[in-house]
Amino acid sequence: MLCWSVGVCSGAGAAQDGATDTASQVQQGAAIYGRQCAVCHGDTLQGGAGPALKGIAFDALAAKEHLTASSLLDVITRTMPITAPGSLKQEEYAAVASYLVQQSGLPAIDAVAGPAAALRTASQGVYTDAQRAQGQALYSDNCIQCHGGELDGVEDAPPLAGKLFISKWGALPVGSLHAFIDASMPPGNGGALGAVPEAAVVAYILFKNHFPAGSTPLPADPAGLNSIVLK
Repeated sequence: MLCWSVGVCSGAGAAQDGATDTASQVQQGAAIYGRQCAVCHGDTLQGGAGPALKGIAFDALAAKEHLTASSLLDVITRTMPITAPGSLKQEEYAAVASYLVQQSGLPAIDAVAGPAAALRTASQGVYTDAQRAQGQALYSDNCIQCHGGELDGVEDAPPLAGKLFISKWGALPVGSLHAFIDASMPPGNGGALGAVPEAAVVAYILFKNHFPAGSTPLPADPAGLNSIVLK
């Protein structure tokens, strides 16, 4: 278990015992961040080519998506560095996450997020055919140039279907994918589509990854999205 510097451990004693190790972990994470992340997210986490990782914009996104220390670690482990996802050691990802948590104050959000919702899986049918069709139209208008007609990626843009996509996003909350799209897509104009159309695009992505349709639409709210696991 990770002992975050602000005490997201099961019991005060664990946090106290791990305080020295956590300080060292944060220091290691800061060094790794400087080498691997600062070029996109800024030397002081202020953002750049990538979104800000602290401050008002990050706080708003974290609250909107019910982001937690655990889900932050999951996302960066599977998707970062952007040019070589999964290329760091697990302890290095943990150190970077610990640094980000310390800098952003993220665990304060953990404390107010409330009990976790009962999880569903995308395999149970979490979108409708009508929503998928809407998402397909939005994808054709906004995404196809970079990600391809079959969601197989074009040049530097990653695929949104197939084994590589599942290796990055599988077992994560669907809310993590929705939050990533909202923050960074279309490039340079993240969030332009809005939460409900973005949920339709996610529905189309699920369809192209052979997840079945169901009788209710994919939700657009963070709590609903984060209660669905992509598997």
